Amino acid sequence: MTENEPLIAMRYIGVMDAHAAPEVNVFLAPCDCLIVGVWLVDGTAKTGHADNKGTYVAYNKTTGAGAVVVASRVTDTPTTDNIVANVGWPLDLSTTLSALNMSQGQVLSFKATEAGTAASGDLVTALVGVAYVPGKGRV
Repeated sequence: MTENEPLIAMRYIGVMDAHAAPEVNVFLAPCDCLIVGVWLVDGTAKTGHADNKGTYVAYNKTTGAGAVVVASRVTDTPTTDNIVANVGWPLDLSTTLSALNMSQGQVLSFKATEAGTAASGDLVTALVGVAYVPGKGRV
């Protein structure tokens, strides 16, 4: 492995009832780092839908006054936003570099919400993967 290859941390979060808008901590930055990927893996498939959709957001929770969105994605478009069971589904990273930087000890959380039909955003046997590069991209 070279110094520029990302490291990956995985966190099993299990079942999440998105109607209750749960939020769980999924990553503790072991060093100053740049987040280069966030994935959701769920044990059940979800079909994208304009009205019945799940919204998934990763936040840097320890940035002072509030939370900064690091990555997010919505299952609002059929085909392109479908979640395939047991396959990594990438969240869209923030286009703001400073949002992707984490200092040692900062925490990344993951939040699930839903709109429309009950259970449209619920997760079962889910895990979140975070790819990071130590010390890279600091601003």
